[in-house]
Amino acid sequence: MKHVPYLLALHRRLNLTRRRYEKLNTFFEGDWQKVYQARLADWQQTGLDKGTLEKFFSSKETKSPSQEYDLLQAAGAQVITCENEGYPDLWHNVAQSPGVFFCKGDGENLNQKTIAVVGARKITDYGRQVLQKVLRPVFEKRLTVVSGLAYGVDAAAHQLALTCEAPTVAILGNGINEIYPKNNAPLGEKILAAGGTIVSEYLPETEARPEYFPQRNRLVAGLAQATVVVEGALKSGSLITARLANDFGREVWAVPGDIFRSNSAGCNQLVLQGEAAPLLEAKGLLESLNLDKTTLLQKIDLSLFERQLVKILKQKNHWDIEDFTAQFSVPAAEISSGLTMLELKGVLKNTGQIIYLA
Repeated sequence: MKHVPYLLALHRRLNLTRRRYEKLNTFFEGDWQKVYQARLADWQQTGLDKGTLEKFFSSKETKSPSQEYDLLQAAGAQVITCENEGYPDLWHNVAQSPGVFFCKGDGENLNQKTIAVVGARKITDYGRQVLQKVLRPVFEKRLTVVSGLAYGVDAAAHQLALTCEAPTVAILGNGINEIYPKNNAPLGEKILAAGGTIVSEYLPETEARPEYFPQRNRLVAGLAQATVVVEGALKSGSLITARLANDFGREVWAVPGDIFRSNSAGCNQLVLQGEAAPLLEAKGLLESLNLDKTTLLQKIDLSLFERQLVKILKQKNHWDIEDFTAQFSVPAAEISSGLTMLELKGVLKNTGQIIYLA
């Protein structure tokens, strides 16, 4: 992408939501230096609302484009936009999806079959038992585990994923250059060392603020096919995440708990109001995600083309064959051959009309 430093500086001053990004990118034909240096009269032709224009032209510049670029390089992060191939497929259907975000580690994890696990910052022994006895069999299938790297359930979920050698993605509510809370910085380093991923829509040196965490939660919920709430109070970020997942049309599961414990009150309410399915054992969740009979993909020798096919398959629970072949610009016979080999290797099931991951 041309003129990345200018894109970063614009994001600092404006917060490039997808809607803003697309309007500016279209009008200025992807020339972000031109966007940055444009006059108000030019911006008024982009279709952005008056409030957005006033916000940009009245804001005081805190860092130059070159400084923004140097900070991102120092953080060891890359910038990904909504038009890049690495942009998470599931985020394309999320309300207020980011136009720009930042990523450290293996970006491939953002387009795998994923489960979000969230919960209370003060995890109880009951919550730890749920992770070990109910979610561990799910994590051992090596699907990607996403959470917010907060204290409590989030950190425990990331740690269990590492133990199970499952890829894990941590989404921050602050700048990509550091972990918040700081006590979880060693865990963040372990995630990257194990081939995991750290994501933020905030530039380096952006301090954590209370209003940023609900924004972070929409990205957690939006990145996963299913969200599990292990523990949560009636008014908690975990319930926000669960309700956002419902809004996005994703599966939501909640672990019922002691009716006298505040940590279980939110989960119990989600189940009672039909906003989540009760998670009582691993089997139901595994079946729902079509993981109950899955062979670990890491232990199967796949060709490059077969891995590409699997990447597409992981984007949703099942595919109509016609829709699937439309994803590739290669001959149908080659696709059919690749799918047959994956079926022989136990990776997928082909019913003749619908394709499932095995």
